[in-house]
Amino acid sequence: METLNNVENLKQSSHEDILEFFDRTTFRGIYSNRIRNKKNPYYYRGSIEKITIDGKRSDICPYYLNVPVSCEIEEGPCEFNCK
Repeated sequence: METLNNVENLKQSSHEDILEFFDRTTFRGIYSNRIRNKKNPYYYRGSIEKITIDGKRSDICPYYLNVPVSCEIEEGPCEFNCK
């Protein structure tokens, strides 16, 4: 499988390649208790910013991700996988 390192590669990939990409990719970021979603602040614990793929910036990564209150996470650097 070709490395998916930007949105254009992702758009041209098969469904199976995309599933494999997200299964094997580790995302990294910085978690803070700052709630970025003002529409429903009681649903979120905080947000993850400065998101990278295996330590590198990519336009596949959103600017931030909201973290639901059901997640156990401490402030600071974090790693996560997406499905």
